[in-house]
Amino acid sequence: AGLLACLLQHAPQGSRPVLIPAGDGQLRFLSRYRAQLADRFAFALPPNDMAEAMVDKRRQHLLATAHGMPCPTTLFLAGEMATSARLDPVVFPAFLKPVHSHLWRAHFHSKGMLVSGPDDLARALARIAPRGLAVMLQQIITGPATNHYEVCAYMGRDGTPLAVFTTQKIRQWPVDFGIGSLLQSVRMPDLERLTLDFLTAIDYRGAAAIEFKKDARSGAFLMIEVNGRLWSDYILAADCGLNFPAIAYRDLTGAAAQARADYPLGVRWLDGAADAWAAMTMARAGDLRLRDYLTSFAGTRSFAFLDLSDPLPFLAETARFPRRLLTYLSRRRAGGRGN
Repeated sequence: AGLLACLLQHAPQGSRPVLIPAGDGQLRFLSRYRAQLADRFAFALPPNDMAEAMVDKRRQHLLATAHGMPCPTTLFLAGEMATSARLDPVVFPAFLKPVHSHLWRAHFHSKGMLVSGPDDLARALARIAPRGLAVMLQQIITGPATNHYEVCAYMGRDGTPLAVFTTQKIRQWPVDFGIGSLLQSVRMPDLERLTLDFLTAIDYRGAAAIEFKKDARSGAFLMIEVNGRLWSDYILAADCGLNFPAIAYRDLTGAAAQARADYPLGVRWLDGAADAWAAMTMARAGDLRLRDYLTSFAGTRSFAFLDLSDPLPFLAETARFPRRLLTYLSRRRAGGRGN
């Protein structure tokens, strides 16, 4: 309510400033207060139930499967529901993840928890229960980080796809279930078509990114999740000529917005601090040779934080990383591996 009052108080008369959600909480806020904000601001949102599904992973999974999206086996659990009969469809080890990621991050510095079996699951649920967080248990999609792809798209006010851009992970941190630390631009026509068909079917508007992973056992691509907002590495798309915030701005202000899907391939994006830890972890496990590590930076010209004209964000993020690493290592020692 305070944010709504602040926005309405400071909105200039006569010109509708553009609002672009960059987080799940912001997306939910815009969707819930769209009626109050629409006369004073310009923004692109899917219908309210679809916007809620972008934030609520349970709704998202049901929506995706209803539209034929290939998804891993998933169960939605409350503590008393974690019985052996209930868990039959899931093959352990499995991944326990939040239904609402932005609420989870207030309590856990991870994307979820790896659980080895029913007893391990029961212990994890006991940790989570006092915090009142809804969770889901999901089949692990086997395969290396390079099996991860993310298709990013911007759907204009009239539903026309104005941009589509695909990335592939090269490395991630943490290395088991993590966020990309080295990515590259690629084209995956089948995944791009699947993404655009899905977004069109649900009448989506604005920016969205759908994450897929190829299962090493079956060879099938499965949808991991949909993000209905800007994503952390969108700068890679911008450095490839598809500036999603600028595309959104032109679309929302009525400027000419020409659909684009062409961009250079093999351009790489680097989160330097996270990738250094990922590389060291992989090297200790025998999964990365020094020569391969050094050659992996070919084509890198996009960076998560590094900008010589504005170095403070890079320095601040670098200073924070040791604390994040210690938190991750302590969780590993406690048996709570997670994304």
